[in-house]
Amino acid sequence: MAERLEVTMLTEKLRESIVALLGVSRRWPGLAFADLRLGIAQGKAAGAENMALRGAGDDYGMSVGVRVIAEHNGIHSPGYDGRPVGAEEFENLLGIIDQMIQKAHERALASAREKSQTKSRYTDLGQSLWDMRLRYPEWPKEPVMIPAEYGEDPVSYPLEAIKNLVRNVASLFKEARGINYSYVGAGTGLSREFYANSFGVSITQDFALSQAMVYAASGDTAIYDVLGHQRGPEIFSRGIDEPYIKFPALDNFTLGISNDVLALAKAPTCPTTEI
Repeated sequence: MAERLEVTMLTEKLRESIVALLGVSRRWPGLAFADLRLGIAQGKAAGAENMALRGAGDDYGMSVGVRVIAEHNGIHSPGYDGRPVGAEEFENLLGIIDQMIQKAHERALASAREKSQTKSRYTDLGQSLWDMRLRYPEWPKEPVMIPAEYGEDPVSYPLEAIKNLVRNVASLFKEARGINYSYVGAGTGLSREFYANSFGVSITQDFALSQAMVYAASGDTAIYDVLGHQRGPEIFSRGIDEPYIKFPALDNFTLGISNDVLALAKAPTCPTTEI
């Protein structure tokens, strides 16, 4: 039994087994199409409030969703099922997916039967019921794997490193006189998203995501802002300089928030239009 879930557990062999399971379902009565979406993610985060570390964690999660389109008397209708999957259930993942396909199939067939009967019973009203027929694209013939982009691997980035990061950045508020409340939070993680269908399609894409939030208050004035990108934790020390995404390293970003809130708190009140 797995103690925790990791992105690497969704191996190529396991993905092939899921595709095969969906392929077998094509022989089920009335089943026209079935597809599956599976997501697994793991990440680390920490937060510091008023320059003191308040929390940190290393977490993971996984969820699966299945869609089946079934046909009855020429009428097509969808059925769905979805659920989270815990670490203790991972060994039985194929069994869980098989049950989900069966449940979605039952729901799709029931919906198609009801649509067919309603169309026969109510001539005018029945025409408003949607016959769900998908337009299938030209599917890739081989499995597709799209890797994540990052400089530092979010999975191997130590939790202690992100705790030190928020502590050090939060300490910058120490020199800012007039700040009565501050918060710095940061997190980094990696997720794997997998799509498969009953035509044998297999598409896997990995995403890195690193983001941080800084909040500062001076008196009744407060400012907060967020930075982030689909990259690794290197963005916290290097910042990002791309055509459409630009921000400084987290320490300079935090100093900017600090300076802005102090300047705004000292600014004169904007005159109103009241007489």
